[in-house]
Amino acid sequence: MYPDIESVLYSAARYSKRIWYRSDRTRGNPKELRDKLSAILNGKICFVCNLSHKRTQLHHLDDWRNYSIKNLVFACPRCHLHVLHQGSWKNPSIKLSEEIIMLNINNITPLTTTTVTRESNGKMITQNRVAEGTWLAKGDRITERGAELFRFVEYLVGTGKTIAESCRILSEKYEVSEGALISGYGKVRDRMNDIGDEVGVPTTKSSKRPARTHNMTYAEALDFYLFVKNSGINIINRDDR
Repeated sequence: MYPDIESVLYSAARYSKRIWYRSDRTRGNPKELRDKLSAILNGKICFVCNLSHKRTQLHHLDDWRNYSIKNLVFACPRCHLHVLHQGSWKNPSIKLSEEIIMLNINNITPLTTTTVTRESNGKMITQNRVAEGTWLAKGDRITERGAELFRFVEYLVGTGKTIAESCRILSEKYEVSEGALISGYGKVRDRMNDIGDEVGVPTTKSSKRPARTHNMTYAEALDFYLFVKNSGINIINRDDR
């Protein structure tokens, strides 16, 4: 069964926050999280050689603690070691080249669109219009296509392109206008930011129930904790009174 994309994003964001202040990596990627990410990121296809493999590995493009989907790709063991890490696990990850990204963009399936004819400056023009729910489904939940659009725009921006230039490249594969993709990308990006805000900072490590969250950043929460500790303030949970 294909997992709900936003539930996977929430799980990844929570795990990132849990390990964010660790200086050393003491374990690999959690298997359950890796399997969920593989399902939404087409993890059986190596992002570098673009071939199907029985076994692939999760690769972080930048910080190993960052589990946002724009920072993740799956690669076969050979490409992971010899291309992305240039032959040694001690080497930092290389940046994705535009050639590698384009290899994956070429496999994008065109969207189902609606043709609309309208008047502009006295002339009739025909446009392909993206259907509602393509990028965000009911309840503003990110769709598979929305996550795909967000990732590829982010990857191309990482090579030095602007958002408009990135959407122009993708418009040829999605067969829709650049403006439609810019609009779709903006909506998905805002929703991605909302998810990060909603995850907040866990206030309990209980595995039996979801962590309570708030809108403080980790740095703000740490400052507040140190202030309370140094001031000798005792905070009582209002639910326990």
